[in-house]
Amino acid sequence: MQLFILRHGEASFQAPSDELRELTSRGMDETRRVLERSRDAIPQSCLFLASPLVRAQQTATIAAEVLGFTDPKLLNLLTPEASMERLLNQLAGFSADNIFLVSHQPLVGSLVNNLSGAQSNRYPMDTSSLACLQGDDILPGCMELFFLHHRNSPH
Repeated sequence: MQLFILRHGEASFQAPSDELRELTSRGMDETRRVLERSRDAIPQSCLFLASPLVRAQQTATIAAEVLGFTDPKLLNLLTPEASMERLLNQLAGFSADNIFLVSHQPLVGSLVNNLSGAQSNRYPMDTSSLACLQGDDILPGCMELFFLHHRNSPH
């Protein structure tokens, strides 16, 4: 199975609450570029899940446009401070071969590092970063980091 983890794009701090923060134009452009560079490695048959926060929804809209996905299923377990253990339990219950998540720090960084068995913070997840993990089970240390693309990386 493949698990794709996308951190939302750069977001403005000018909002009445954290939940309502919107992507900046730079965040939209960087997200689009990362997804376009990665498009050939991402199957169209992915279970598409996203955080309900505005910046993640906007990032998911860009992902849907670039990758040809339908609208994501909203999942409260993809918010910034959600329980990784509860999320892993839910993900393990899905029967999909490929899962694509749009979420936030610190959750995305914890997921990538935990699932790959890496030390905490070994693999940074900046805004618009996209990671692909592969493995038989969504369990700590049981997946391999296949790629990690950042907004400013050349490929």
